[in-house]
Amino acid sequence: MSNFRYIDTTVSSFVLADGVIPLQSNGSVELSMQFGSELIKFHAFVIKKLGVDLIIGMDFLIIFNANIDVKSQYLSLETFGRRTSIRLDD
Repeated sequence: MSNFRYIDTTVSSFVLADGVIPLQSNGSVELSMQFGSELIKFHAFVIKKLGVDLIIGMDFLIIFNANIDVKSQYLSLETFGRRTSIRLDD
């Protein structure tokens, strides 16, 4: 991921989907990410002290009409009317 810029600097707090772990956001950014042959853009919250680079949430999965094939380990996203798939790491 690269080329991000803040689109909102409002500090906010919320809880992970587990309903327990609190997160604090410094605002949101627009990110671009290479997904297969497509460059996709999306908005993401900037989280203080997040232990991973990115958490993909339901809003992202819905926007890109995602399909996850757990058995075959593929993730596919729909962009500009085309579906692109990538193999997930073990």
